[in-house]
Amino acid sequence: MHLPKISIVTPCFNAAAYIEETITSVLEQGYPNLQYIIIDGRSCDKTVEIIKKYERYLDYWISEPDRGQSDAIMKGFAKCTGEVFNWLNADDYYYPHALNIVGNAFQDPKCYVLAGRSNIIGMGAFQRSNGTDIYPTIEKTIARARIDQPETFFRSDVLRNIGGVDSSFHFLMDRELWIRYLLHYGLDNIRECSEVLAAFRLHLNSKTVSSRDEFNVEQKIIEDVLFSNAKPTSTSMLTNALAHNPSSISIDKIRLYYSIYHYEIAYAHRDRKYMKYWRAKVASYAKHSLLDAVLMITNLELRSSFLRLIGSVTL
Repeated sequence: MHLPKISIVTPCFNAAAYIEETITSVLEQGYPNLQYIIIDGRSCDKTVEIIKKYERYLDYWISEPDRGQSDAIMKGFAKCTGEVFNWLNADDYYYPHALNIVGNAFQDPKCYVLAGRSNIIGMGAFQRSNGTDIYPTIEKTIARARIDQPETFFRSDVLRNIGGVDSSFHFLMDRELWIRYLLHYGLDNIRECSEVLAAFRLHLNSKTVSSRDEFNVEQKIIEDVLFSNAKPTSTSMLTNALAHNPSSISIDKIRLYYSIYHYEIAYAHRDRKYMKYWRAKVASYAKHSLLDAVLMITNLELRSSFLRLIGSVTL
């Protein structure tokens, strides 16, 4: 059968410490139908020197100022001609034969997303990720919206249809993209696999480690959209996606699941202020009754949440 063309984009800036391992992990895949693109933001370390070492094997590369990681991803995506797309950051890498697993999955035209597994490495860590969180209900999947980006591959036409990566996000661009995908396409065309496809690296200069506050700021932006009734605008792809979501998706259930999740986080930290705040949200989106919330959501894993909720208020 025909193996689909896979396009990989590596956005990078001052990534000399790790990028050679990233590049070789792609080029040594042995995948017969590969397009590899590197978009560098005018690095001032040895990143460009390393890229030039491999340039004869690259389909395209450039080093010029950009507006950050998301802008670089979209510059690369504009050059992509593959049927399947993902980006691989310059401090992560693929395991051998990962792209063969991906290509075989996308031979099925009904596969729009393949979600694999990864290893989290670096800073003394080695942990197997469970992969992108996909739950039985679309509302819970959107509300949690936890995507393991390096091992989650998309059909390119699907991404183009929803506008690609929103370059106004610099930290949670993958989560925002995942929510928009789910609003447009739901859960039906997602395939999961148990194979470990990528390594996600933690280090002192990685955004995951060094930019927690910035992640929280962008999470608040997403949260404000999810909890607002704002009319669609040309400046917010997520607002537009939410406004035009299928009637089969309950926005109130998304808000309810989201509120329960954050109540659980507040409870874990014993932060009574936020416990009170999110408890009120749960009641609000369960149509003013915590018992309604119990009836709306039947997942047994939430039983402890509701026991805590019900035990901490007077109904």
